[in-house]
Amino acid sequence: MQKQTDSSDKRAAILTAALELIAAKGFHGAPTSEIAARAGVGVGSIYRYFKDKEALIHAVFNELTEKTETEVLKGYDSNAPLREQYICLCGNFFRFMHNHPTFFAFSEQYFNSPYGIQRKRNLIKRADAGEKSSYSIGGFFVQAKKQLIIKDLPHQLIGALTLGPIIFMLRDIHSGLFLYSENLVQQVIETTWESIKR
Repeated sequence: MQKQTDSSDKRAAILTAALELIAAKGFHGAPTSEIAARAGVGVGSIYRYFKDKEALIHAVFNELTEKTETEVLKGYDSNAPLREQYICLCGNFFRFMHNHPTFFAFSEQYFNSPYGIQRKRNLIKRADAGEKSSYSIGGFFVQAKKQLIIKDLPHQLIGALTLGPIIFMLRDIHSGLFLYSENLVQQVIETTWESIKR
């Protein structure tokens, strides 16, 4: 049992080290040797848990996504009016990414890299094929479109109109160009809702 605990602790340490280094230095500025040193393990340990650096990067993103989804769904009521659902989901996302700048920085790196672009392509294909989204906000868009609550625009455009302004504000807040406030969160989300509702 001790070996299994040590194993999961090592894997978690590697994921945390990769998250922090990539968020701070980018993919190329975070070699596996530095990730291993920060995690307190040998370089060989990384390849015991992950096929290669790319697999490690995807694993970090998957864990980050799981944590984000848990936070986004806090206080969420799927029976509430769709506008209220939207405000809850987007507000939770905004607050979580504000409170976790390392997660936000990693996500920015990921989605502006070939790794994230390929993931976006796959998500768009699945959405266009009518597949149910595994992401709460994506699932909301499908439901709101079916009920004719939001505009009949491509999924990626609806996503851009929703998350684009939030992400831009988060960048400015994390850069110290803008001060965070709950009033700002409300204003941004209300504005994005106005841009996508019918």
